Amino acid sequence: MTHKLQLNSDCFCCNIACTGEQLFEVLKSFSKISHSKWLVSDIEGATHHDVFLPFNNEKMNYWYFDTKQLLTEVKKIIQFESGVFCLIEGELKIYKDDEIPFTEASEELQLSDCLIEVRAFDFSYFEVYSNNLEYIKMILKNIPNKSSIEYFTV
Repeated sequence: MTHKLQLNSDCFCCNIACTGEQLFEVLKSFSKISHSKWLVSDIEGATHHDVFLPFNNEKMNYWYFDTKQLLTEVKKIIQFESGVFCLIEGELKIYKDDEIPFTEASEELQLSDCLIEVRAFDFSYFEVYSNNLEYIKMILKNIPNKSSIEYFTV
């Protein structure tokens, strides 16, 4: 069973959604999971020109970050239009282009070895997917307005 959260601006007591600061709050819960990396893909957004450099590489459609490194980078982003952030534990593999997660995919985890997946949608909300309810609970601890959270099982 896959658990899904939808987090909009009200969840963060803010007028805008999909900010780097909000994503930082979602992702910081996972800084203590060892032997893991984040696969990041399909990144678009608004920020200062050179801040997106960690997410820009014409030779690749995805990037790997450890949690500390990713937290540093997302805080620099003003607002995400799109993006997929997949926490993968254990051995990292090289993915084919047609396996790379994308924002507009179906409502499920896109990678079989993914612990949690966070997607940013159209400057409007984040969707979070996980097969492990404990990971969802870790995120909920950092959300200021829990009454605005939409929760589903898919």
